[in-house]
Amino acid sequence: MIEEATETQDTDGFRGEIGTDEVVRALLARASATVDATTATARLAAVEARLAMSSAVLFVAFIVLLAVMILVTWGLMLATAFAALVALGMSALASLSTLLLLQLIICSLLVFTLSSLSKNLSFPRTRQALSRSSTHQS
Repeated sequence: MIEEATETQDTDGFRGEIGTDEVVRALLARASATVDATTATARLAAVEARLAMSSAVLFVAFIVLLAVMILVTWGLMLATAFAALVALGMSALASLSTLLLLQLIICSLLVFTLSSLSKNLSFPRTRQALSRSSTHQS
C-alpha cells in the first residue's frame, strides 16, 4: 500500500505524518525568503549604483579643479621666475624669451616621453609572438 504522507519517528517512538500542507507551507516560506533576499540585494545594488555615480561625478569635478590649480600654479611659477630674472637685471624681453625657451624644452621632453610610452600601447612583442605562433601552426 502506498502512503500519501511521509512518516517520521521521533525518539519517543511516536510516528507522525507530514502532510502536503506542511510541505507546501515550507516551500512557500522558502520561496518568500528567497524573494526577500533578492529584493534586498537589488535595493543594495541600486543604492551602491547611485553612490558610485555621485562619486564619479565628484571625481571628475575634482580632477578638473586639480587641472585648473596646476595651470594656475605653473603660471604663478613663471611669473615669479620672470620677476626674479628682471630683478637680476635681465630685460623683460630677455626674461620672457628665456622662460619661453624653458617652456618649449619641457614640452618637447614631455612629447618625446609620451611618444615613447605610446609605442607600448600597441603590444608589439605580443603581436610578434602571435604572428610567429600562427605561422608555426600552419
